[in-house]
Amino acid sequence: MKTLPDALRNLRNQWKTFREKNPRGSVLVKWIFAPALLLLICFWGLLFLVGLTVPTQRALKSFQTQVASDIYSSDSVLLG
Repeated sequence: MKTLPDALRNLRNQWKTFREKNPRGSVLVKWIFAPALLLLICFWGLLFLVGLTVPTQRALKSFQTQVASDIYSSDSVLLG
């Protein structure tokens, strides 16, 4: 099994070979696909964070509000 530095070294060598063989293609990858991949990763991360904060249906169904005040009629009778 390769260690992370070995895998990165291998990936760097593959990129160097690709860049030497395809100079225009490497510019395309570098300036279009790499930022698009970064945006996609950020989008999925945002969806993940939002998914953690959304309550479940069970929690929404069992939600009970707290009454902060009492309501009195004009003749001082408690309505609720």
